[in-house]
Amino acid sequence: MSPSVVADGAEPDLEYAAVRDGDACDMRFGTAAVFRACFASRTITLLEGSRDDPPMLDHLLFDHVFPRVLAAEALLVLHGSLVAIDGRLAVFIGETGAGKSTLGASLHARGHRLLGDDAVIVTEQGGAFFGAAVYPSLRLYPDSIGRLLGEDADTAPMAAYSDKRHVTGFRAAASDAPPLPIACIFSLAGGEDQPAIRPHSARLACMTMLEQSFALDPGDVRAASGRLAAAARLASASACFELDVPHDYDRLPETHRLIEAAMAAAAGAQQDKEPTR
Repeated sequence: MSPSVVADGAEPDLEYAAVRDGDACDMRFGTAAVFRACFASRTITLLEGSRDDPPMLDHLLFDHVFPRVLAAEALLVLHGSLVAIDGRLAVFIGETGAGKSTLGASLHARGHRLLGDDAVIVTEQGGAFFGAAVYPSLRLYPDSIGRLLGEDADTAPMAAYSDKRHVTGFRAAASDAPPLPIACIFSLAGGEDQPAIRPHSARLACMTMLEQSFALDPGDVRAASGRLAAAARLASASACFELDVPHDYDRLPETHRLIEAAMAAAAGAQQDKEPTR
């Protein structure tokens, strides 16, 4: 495949395919780029790709390649945003465009800590689940940046084909947050007139997490089985909800209150389960 040149504003073909050979895996993103990950040397190399859009190559590396490489070694890597609320984590998952980044940024502006808006590394210790961001990221459209963070927020392009911008204060931040316990999993649903929250069954939450997880090789049945088992355990150990998030900035405070109440209830329930010392 010869490198392609993407015209300004034109979205490239990013269909993902992987070919693994021993300790190396070639990851192809349609006509945009091919990366090779070598697990023995722990290196990632760009094999093919247009250098006319460096931000896009950067975006592919951080937001697509790294999570998939980590997924080959981690328990579970979810496509979602991650916010720390009173020392525990709220994980927001959902389809692209559901509002994960906007919601995370708005909670951050409210005083909570957004750790990342793209990929969540899940680990398990003694039956408890912890989460960490792959890197401190925040990508938003300009109107959301202006409304939530202010017009003077420092940003950089994400890719020539997208109007989204990286909020560089997050990109440049040191990733110093240790893994924190996961309290709630929120599956985002949009398009409703007002915020609403409903308990999500462990089965449905598990399937949503599986759909919104990264995989190095989607055809690897054994790895898929491991992700399914991990998602099932995480769903059973966490408070899971379906959250309606209207595309209306003025309704965000109501959404915040629903999230904070759910997190407080989950923290209380978890403390009740902990043995008294």
